[in-house]
Amino acid sequence: MCSSTDDSFSIDYSQMIKIESSPLNQLVCQKCNNEKAEVTLRKKDVYCNGCFLISATHKFRATLGRSKIVRPSDTILVGHNGQAGSTALLNLIKAGMDESVHKRLIFNVKLLYIDDGLIMGQSMAERQIKLTNIYKQVEALGFPAYGIVISEAMSSDNLSISFLEDKTRLNDQSKGDEELLKMWNKLTDETCKKDFLLKLREKVMVMAAKILKCQKIFLADDSTSLAIAILSNVALGRGAHLSSDCGFIDNRHKDVMILRPMRDFSRQELYYYLRIRDIKCIDEKELKDNLHPSIQKLTGKFVRNLEDEFSGTVSTIFRTGEKIVSGKENNRNNISTEQVCAFCNGCLDTIPIDGFTSSIDAKNFSKIVSAESANAEWNLAKLMKISPENKKNVQEYSCQDCRCNNMQALNHNIEYEQIRHLLCYACQSIFNDNFTLHELPFYVVKSVSRKLRLEDIAGEIQKFLL
Repeated sequence: MCSSTDDSFSIDYSQMIKIESSPLNQLVCQKCNNEKAEVTLRKKDVYCNGCFLISATHKFRATLGRSKIVRPSDTILVGHNGQAGSTALLNLIKAGMDESVHKRLIFNVKLLYIDDGLIMGQSMAERQIKLTNIYKQVEALGFPAYGIVISEAMSSDNLSISFLEDKTRLNDQSKGDEELLKMWNKLTDETCKKDFLLKLREKVMVMAAKILKCQKIFLADDSTSLAIAILSNVALGRGAHLSSDCGFIDNRHKDVMILRPMRDFSRQELYYYLRIRDIKCIDEKELKDNLHPSIQKLTGKFVRNLEDEFSGTVSTIFRTGEKIVSGKENNRNNISTEQVCAFCNGCLDTIPIDGFTSSIDAKNFSKIVSAESANAEWNLAKLMKISPENKKNVQEYSCQDCRCNNMQALNHNIEYEQIRHLLCYACQSIFNDNFTLHELPFYVVKSVSRKLRLEDIAGEIQKFLL
């Protein structure tokens, strides 16, 4: 009995053994057993170039086919930034559309390039060069391509999207550039900056998809990046959003569905695919490294180094992460709009359940106790109220003083603390007390204003019924 019990909980240490790979010039493709091996995966599986391309194409088509979500009448928006993932995704779609009749992919495709060079520290000339290179890269594919500056989401929800071949669109400074830079410089660390940029890019993609009448969005996240995202999300407090941030389907946004058809590809497979097809990707200048790297960067370095030693690391993290679904995400269809984060559209994980204190309440209480020491009042109920000392963070926001000057949707007076209560745990860490109401993205304030008006209407109806 003891041996039976031990076996059921035993660890397969063979998975942690470092595998030594043999030189490729001594091996033959294990698929066709004929051609010389040119590709090594997982340090033990070797393929020739032809068999690898067939396998990569089949894997991509199988990922789309299993879901049966993409239909011939759909218009797909593909985000493209010139890097390896999106470059491989576009070429796999193009190759699938050129197949024989019974295998051909049938749906409409539109490309979107989001220019975020402003917060990446790039000059206008560097941004213009990258835009030109992106256009040259996608011109041969034949898909309609569009471009947008990411800062436009800061000041309006009516994005100005133009065709990518319009080379002069970056000559004029976007009206939201100054606001975005001001907010970017106020973010406390690199971790918040990377998290904010990721969520802002996702929101711009969703807004652009609605304008371009696209029902679905394809993201080029591979298994390596998703494994890193799983660990990073848990560290950032986004564990409740794992199924949406890392799963194949993300249906948090109304009328637009986000899909990740490259999730079964490893980073190594993407590089092999581009090399065999002789496709060059555009290197993107990354943020300058500070003395204190971000959580995302440290997690990525940890996962990649461990994967180099033990080839099952990424697969284990990735497959484990996709099985983790929180109760709120699992019942997402029953979640009302008032229980959704105003910034990332994830489930609002700061609402206490069954009278228990939420993690954000515990964090705020610890902050007050640390700041006021013995003078702190041990009363959690007061944490939800605005003290006179914090009155400087409370501002009124109405249509008369908003950036658009005529948006009737913002005629409701909003307090800054009301916005914070409609943000999830991780987004509250981004929008800390350093920000004022006017520095927040326009769509966040608009979303909160709409929710508050609905609450007022519901209250009036309830009073009338009583």
